[in-house]
Amino acid sequence: MTASDITPGPAGAGAAAGRTLLESLAVCESISLQAIDDPELRSGVVLEARRLLGRATEALDRSVRAYARATEELDAATHAHAAGSGRDATLRAALIDAADSLLALVDIAADTALLSAGLADVVEASRRVDAAGTAELALGAARCLRHLLEVNLALPRRDERRDVANGLVAVAEQAAASARRALEEG
Repeated sequence: MTASDITPGPAGAGAAAGRTLLESLAVCESISLQAIDDPELRSGVVLEARRLLGRATEALDRSVRAYARATEELDAATHAHAAGSGRDATLRAALIDAADSLLALVDIAADTALLSAGLADVVEASRRVDAAGTAELALGAARCLRHLLEVNLALPRRDERRDVANGLVAVAEQAAASARRALEEG
């Protein structure tokens, strides 16, 4: 298989990061079902993975729609600007909606990293590598989404979304580090 054999999903890197979260959460659920002996703990982790999966699915859908709208508005504003028409307010609203949808995904990525780190602490040693791997995937998604929020959407320097995203990425970084420690100690 080559890269040209892969059919990309919608909306570029943000959607790819969102799909990574969906896959990570599916792995968390699978690990929980297979590698947590305590039925109450297993049930709680599975329910949390499913709750996050529902949030991630909704947020990804919103993000894909917001990305499409922002792209359309950017194209329209570029053409309108060349023709001397002002569409700045409409474009700004579309970019803010896209930024908000990306921030929601960053939040879910941090929660996914925390869930994965918790799994790494409680599963049997043979499954810790998968739990630590999902924490790393969630961290990568959080970093990608933060990057898109900051750079591609050109938020003002003082926009609070930037600070919130940075804080959430820090949470994901700590969770991934915790999962790595659990793996090394395992």
